[in-house]
Amino acid sequence: MRKAAADSAQLSFGAFDVDFDAALIAAAECLSRKITKSRYSREQMADLVTALLGRKLTAARLNDWLAPANRNRMPADVLVACCYILGDFEPLDILLAVVGRVTADKRDQAFADLGRIQLERESLKQQEDRARAILKREG
Repeated sequence: MRKAAADSAQLSFGAFDVDFDAALIAAAECLSRKITKSRYSREQMADLVTALLGRKLTAARLNDWLAPANRNRMPADVLVACCYILGDFEPLDILLAVVGRVTADKRDQAFADLGRIQLERESLKQQEDRARAILKREG
């Protein structure tokens, strides 16, 4: 039973019904469309990934990973490199969405930080108000 669960690409994590295979296929299809619409050929993309990662990636291997029927998964570093080169992280967002996450750039992170700081500030203000009210009542 344990082996069967480990072999399954579909797992349940609380509220998430995670189908990694479907997400991987959707991410590969998305990346394939993005490359096709970009200024880069598959050969150029493979060369750019090679330069970025420091190990050889051929266009044939990239095509293999992006083929809809292929069950071989693209390594995460290659996916990230492709997204970085294209300046588009939608394929990563597709993968992260199955577990309720998204990518965020530094600007998005700064806005999130400001939101957290504001919430903390409001909480501290409430604590301060309660403390002052006690001191006022107690004299």
